Parts: sequence; C-alpha cells; structure tokens
Amino acid sequence: FVEMVKSLIKFIGILQIIFVFLWLAGCSDRYTPLPKAKINGAFVVNSSPTFVGYFYHGSDKSHHYFVSKWKFEGNKFFKIANDNLEVSRPMPIGGKEIRLYLFPQKDKTHMVFSKLETGLELLIEQ
Repeated sequence: FVEMVKSLIKFIGILQIIFVFLWLAGCSDRYTPLPKAKINGAFVVNSSPTFVGYFYHGSDKSHHYFVSKWKFEGNKFFKIANDNLEVSRPMPIGGKEIRLYLFPQKDKTHMVFSKLETGLELLIEQ
C-alpha cells in the first residue's frame, strides 16, 4: 500500500510539472501580433470608464509586448515587431510592467517612450 501511495504522489508531481509547462507555453501565445498598418489604432484615446490603460510588458529579440487593461472586460494582449516600433527604453519581457500615457499627467515628469506615425507620443514616468 505504501509503495502505491508513493507512486501516486510521484505521478501527481509529474502531472504538476507538465501542467506548468503547458501553462507557460500558452502564455506566450496570448499576445496577438499587430501588423504595422494597425499600430496607430492600437493606442487610442479611450474615455470609457472601464478602461484602465496601456501597459508595456517588455521586449525580446523580435517583438515589444503590450496590454490594454479593462476593469470588467478581458484585457487585450498584443505584440508589435521591433522593426515596426522604436522604443526609447526596451526592457526584457517578464519584468515589472510600465504604464504608458497618451497625455502628460499632472505633477509627474515624463519622457517619450515611443512616437507613432500619427505623431502621437507614448509617454512613461521618469
């Protein structure tokens, strides 16, 4: 009986490891690639009371990763090819997310994070 319990515990441990790997693999696919033609429309002024804001999640060798957050709706994760958007301070993906602003906030110092083709500047706090 003891051997059976040990085998069961070992099996459950293996299942947990498999679950974690599958979960991590699924996370990388949650970012929808955004073609260059749609970048300007990704960052728009949004007056909806349920809109939280835009956040930068980091960059890797090929993409910059972002999310638009909502209070009651699902967040929208998207990625933009590095060649299609220049950012002033790229950071590795997986670090602390950075809030992006479309307009300067009162009593805060900002710097330009990126500039879109429309002339709109994405700002971050300094």
